[in-house]
Amino acid sequence: DRVAVEGSGCGAVAFIGEGLEDLPSGTWVGVVYDEPLGKNDGTVKGKRYFKCKPNHGHLVRPDKIRVLFAENAMAAAARGHGPSVGHAARSHQLNQVYMDNFETAYALLQEGISDPSALHDGRHRAALQPAAKRAPAPAAAGRLEVGASSCALVDGLTRQLDVVSINAAVGASWATGPIDPAGTLIDLSHRPNTCVSVRGNEAVIGSTDHALYAIDIAKAKKTRTLYTKACVHTEWVTCVTHLCDGRVLSGGMDGKLCLWNASGARCTDLSGHTASVSACRADAANPLAVSASY
Repeated sequence: DRVAVEGSGCGAVAFIGEGLEDLPSGTWVGVVYDEPLGKNDGTVKGKRYFKCKPNHGHLVRPDKIRVLFAENAMAAAARGHGPSVGHAARSHQLNQVYMDNFETAYALLQEGISDPSALHDGRHRAALQPAAKRAPAPAAAGRLEVGASSCALVDGLTRQLDVVSINAAVGASWATGPIDPAGTLIDLSHRPNTCVSVRGNEAVIGSTDHALYAIDIAKAKKTRTLYTKACVHTEWVTCVTHLCDGRVLSGGMDGKLCLWNASGARCTDLSGHTASVSACRADAANPLAVSASY
């Protein structure tokens, strides 16, 4: 499992044991850090408990770690669809599963089926057909009737999602495409990126690896990484924004807001939210920002 260690960084559990020789009694957890933030290579006082790179290993008490449920869920989903390294993010596949479940539930609602297993015995297979191919279900007492007009409205709204209109105020280059259609690839992280803020020639990108990366847009090069042992998100970075003075404000699923200085070498933790931060936005002219949370 992926975990965050209090006062250190993030990594994966490689060992769990108790009654270890030459160590105080109780349970110990061996963590392999993503960065060289540890104290060993899995060997403590001459005895090897697990194997990792030098300065990447650390034996800690269970009360010093926090399981990163979001990352573990993502890894489990990736394993179900094949290897994740070198592949594109699979959120669209997970979204498709969600939509399939939604369509099934919608069909159950229309057919008045309370037991989903009934779909598999042949009695209600028509419930899985698209609304356009299915006859309207008869009204039933105590059940919401979904009429043809409602289905038509839903279909119309869905079709609108496929229509992309270009605002007349946007330059012609927006319609013709980028100057370089191939674009420029910058390898920032082995995990999916989640958010971006652009100010002048700089773009700051947040990632599910808990770090943020600043990019020089003109040179297409990474200029700095907003992640240190002392200044770190312990969960996915969910939002980021530039303040008018060049500082960067980021929010994460750990409920933290991090205010990074211009160099990105240090940050100030802004506590207050008790759950995942969903959005943050800064004023363009004043050093003010607002954030929202779940």
